[in-house]
Amino acid sequence: MYNHGSLSEMDFHTVKFYMDTLLANGPVRAVLEINSNSAIDNAGFIEVMSSNFPIPPEFKLVCRTPTVNIEFGNRYMQSLYIKKS
Repeated sequence: MYNHGSLSEMDFHTVKFYMDTLLANGPVRAVLEINSNSAIDNAGFIEVMSSNFPIPPEFKLVCRTPTVNIEFGNRYMQSLYIKKS
């Protein structure tokens, strides 16, 4: 599964519902999440930050890398999760 921010623009409970449904009950084995690293981005969206993103506990964080979109000045966090065996 790949999330590049749009999913996080929903409220926390909606994001959690989708994450639980797609990850805990589906065939997804890895998640690459690129998400805002601030609660409000330059467009005024209120986002669920990477640090609070509701990844189910059966997924383990493998790598986390901060990134910056220089053109728009956005700060993002890229996180890779792998499903535990």
